[in-house]
Amino acid sequence: MGKISLSELQKSYLVGRKLKKNLGGVPCHAYFEFEGEEIDINNFKRAWEVVKKDHIMIHSSFLEDGEIKREESIDKSLFVFNLSNLEEKESQEILLDCRENISHRAMDITRGQAIGCEVFLLKGNKTRICFDVDLACTDVYGIQEILNELGSRLANKDLKERNYKLESKESFIQQTLKSKEREEILIKQETKLPYGDNAQSLYNCQYASLDYKFSKEEFEKLSVLYKDKLFAQMLKSLWDTSKQENMLVNIPYFLKEKEGYDFVADNTKVFWMKLNKACASTEAIDEIVKKRLLEEKKDYKLENGLVPLVFSYNQNGIFLNDDFVNNIGKLTYMISQTPNVCLDVQLFNMLDGLLVSFVYPKEISGLENIKTWFEDFISKVKELINNGD
Repeated sequence: MGKISLSELQKSYLVGRKLKKNLGGVPCHAYFEFEGEEIDINNFKRAWEVVKKDHIMIHSSFLEDGEIKREESIDKSLFVFNLSNLEEKESQEILLDCRENISHRAMDITRGQAIGCEVFLLKGNKTRICFDVDLACTDVYGIQEILNELGSRLANKDLKERNYKLESKESFIQQTLKSKEREEILIKQETKLPYGDNAQSLYNCQYASLDYKFSKEEFEKLSVLYKDKLFAQMLKSLWDTSKQENMLVNIPYFLKEKEGYDFVADNTKVFWMKLNKACASTEAIDEIVKKRLLEEKKDYKLENGLVPLVFSYNQNGIFLNDDFVNNIGKLTYMISQTPNVCLDVQLFNMLDGLLVSFVYPKEISGLENIKTWFEDFISKVKELINNGD
């Protein structure tokens, strides 16, 4: 593998971490819970260690100037808790405490704290395994690669390190994070959405989400109806139900690199898109998305630093492979947070359907508008499924 460099998006995440006050009070962060049967905890520990060593982005320290170095200190990324002797009520309180604390923690990436795992051994040979990761180190697609590799290594008892090699001793990051060397375009927000009036003042505010999962059969029908334009159709449905004449959307879009690339590096391209009557069809939105993906603009932020809306869709197929599901567990809960985002609309292809989440800071104004929008959006997609139009 060639030398590793942070993407422009990751660099912006690092700059954002230095702000004294961020809406939501947490860096870009994702948290996942999986529930399964009894596991061989020793094999799990060994597989986890090898997976971590395989990907330099999740076992390195990020320095102040934006460079990274291998982290050789004691690994504190895996913790095992034996709750098998506790009654369900008591164990559930501990699990909830883990969710409330770990799901929103600010990880110290300057010390190599990029990813974490908590294993809970429960009564009746059940397990809950919680993972969280700082998205400055890897995007959600990279997390998918990490977990799938963990499942495959555990299933096949494959503990051989792959260890990517660098072509040179040059810095992993080709540019520093000095603002004078960064090209950024400030976008003026022309449309005000009916929430987030108090966004500038919210700090250390935790996130909440509205969630709905379309069944596997419903998702398959959607996929047949819209094929490669499903991303555009879901975005159009989001706009249709927003009741806005104009809507400004920040879109992370996954770009698959050449074969052999380490997918734990960030492969997401981000662009801004204005939705209005000029792009009122699925075909028009699809064309605009394709055009924006070819551009090299680095327009990551608004004039006031707040992002009104993010629309992201993991269109990269099934989230977890069979090795992970059969040997570790099924995904039962997840939340991803990005500071200074008023509303994060997230879609994930899951093994058992399509998960839709509206993620927002708990204290943000206009929560009723967000809930109404969520309900209207889900109803719109159900209408598409039922009517085939």
